[in-house]
Formats: sequence, structure tokens, C-alpha cells
Amino acid sequence: MKKKETIIYDVSAETIISAAELYDKLAATGSWNKNTVAKALGISITQASKIIRMVEALHLHEEYATIRGVNADQKRIIFRKKLQKYPLFEEYVYHRSNGDSPEDAARKAVAIYQITMKPEKAAKILERWAKYAQIDTNKLSQEKAPNEKLLTLINALDDELRAKVWVRKILGEDIHMLEDDTLTSIVTAIVMANSDPKRSIEKMREYLEDALRDIAKTLDVKDLDKANGPAAVAQKLRGAGKILKKHLAVIEGLSQIGAMAHHGKDKETNEKWVNSQDAAVASLYLAVVCIRSVIKYITDNKQYF
Repeated sequence: MKKKETIIYDVSAETIISAAELYDKLAATGSWNKNTVAKALGISITQASKIIRMVEALHLHEEYATIRGVNADQKRIIFRKKLQKYPLFEEYVYHRSNGDSPEDAARKAVAIYQITMKPEKAAKILERWAKYAQIDTNKLSQEKAPNEKLLTLINALDDELRAKVWVRKILGEDIHMLEDDTLTSIVTAIVMANSDPKRSIEKMREYLEDALRDIAKTLDVKDLDKANGPAAVAQKLRGAGKILKKHLAVIEGLSQIGAMAHHGKDKETNEKWVNSQDAAVASLYLAVVCIRSVIKYITDNKQYF
């Protein structure tokens, strides 16, 4: 996973949202600066400078039109969506989900992002932001093995965050072999598994192919441009001697499940397949486990599934 630039300042979520709401009007007149923001919000220039940086780091300035005019609960939802994507917060939540205390999780997160802030202070800030966003990190820290919690992950209010944690737990350190957009596709498939199982299965097929392409590129596998679909990419990997027959068979099976959702009427019956939530959950889970198995075989020569 690519490490991104990240910052943290001791500023409230409410003030960050208030500043983001003013962004377009101030930016239009060239007034999106610490002096004007300080005056508009009644805060110090030092605080205004920090607020501006946090608004931009969280990409909340992109949401000014959405934030303006909505109620407090809707503002929380907008903040939560952006916070869940923030690398420092993702890192913090991941370690909380592993049972670390807030301070221990913050210590690891600030160390990884080379932030010079005391862990106890960083933990307090992150927990305040989480509370505003209605994310309970204590519940995450109480969850055990990810294979017992997939349905909870999908149904939770903070499902995107839980999905990211789950994917990282399944893939472990091997997650770095996948591109960011591939990881985003996996999370999207998990999030929509209950509400739109057909699309979730389609996304499973997409991210399985993308993941195999990500892996194949690192191995300099030839003629990938001629491969269309996960099974075809897997055949290229098999032809290059990078995966086993069993890997290929599992990927071909998952590809067929994806085809049930992706294509129209079945040629055999002239009827469309109905895609269930059960199939969505089972296939997306199996696809991630299959990706892990392929990576472990390639990197460690382990037959692990």
C-alpha cells in the first residue's frame, strides 16, 4: 500500500467543517487564507492556518457545495466519509482493530507517517474526530478474527472503514502488491454486497482481474494486453509458470460467477441469473483469499489457501 502525505493538528471537526463550507466563496475572491478564515470563524491566525491545512488534507474543500445548507447529522456523514479515507486515520483504526489501546495505535500511526506529536495527544485528537463522525473505535478493537466478522463489516454504519480493515487483515503485508485503485474496488464490492449483490459480484470479477494484472506486471508476464477477464490473465500467469493449476481452476470458477452477474441471458436457458447476497459475500471473500494465495505462492513458494 502506498504511503501518502498526511498531517494532524489539534483542531475540532466542527471547525474544519465550518471552514470547508466557506471554501468556494473565499477562494473565488482569493481570500482562502489564514487571515480571512480567522476573521470569518473568530479564531486565531495560527488556528486558521491549521484549519486550512486540515480541510485540504481531508479533501473537504471539494465538498463545500454539499456541506452548505445541510443539517448537522448530514455534515457528520460527509466528515466521516472523508475521515475514513484519510491515511493516518486508516492506520490508527487498523491498529485499534488489532486490540491496541488508543495511545499505542496512535504511537504506531504517527511513527509510520513521521509526525512529531506525542501519541497520547494524537490519540485524543483522532478519537475526538471519530466521535464526531460517530465511529466507535472501541467496537473495532473488540472484534476478533476477520473471518467471523464479514457480515457485521458490511452492515455497519462505518462499513467502508471496516471493509478496509478487513481487507488489510486478510492480505497482511502482501497488500503492497496491489494498486490503490484495486484496493478501492475490493472495498466497494464489500460495501455494496447487501444492497446490490449483482453489482458487487461484477466488482469482484473486476478487482480479481485487476489484482492479477497488478501481480503479473511485477513479474514481467508477457502479452497481458491480449488477456481479457480474470481467467485469461490467470492463464498468462500459468503459462509463465507463476501459479499452479489449482489457482487457475479457482480463478476460472470465480470468473464464471462473475459472468453470471456481468452478462445478460444465459445461452442455455435464455434467462438471466438472479444474484443473491449470499453469492456476493461468498465470492468476494473467496476472491480476496485467492489473491492472497497467489501472492504467497509467488513470493514465498507457499501453497496456502
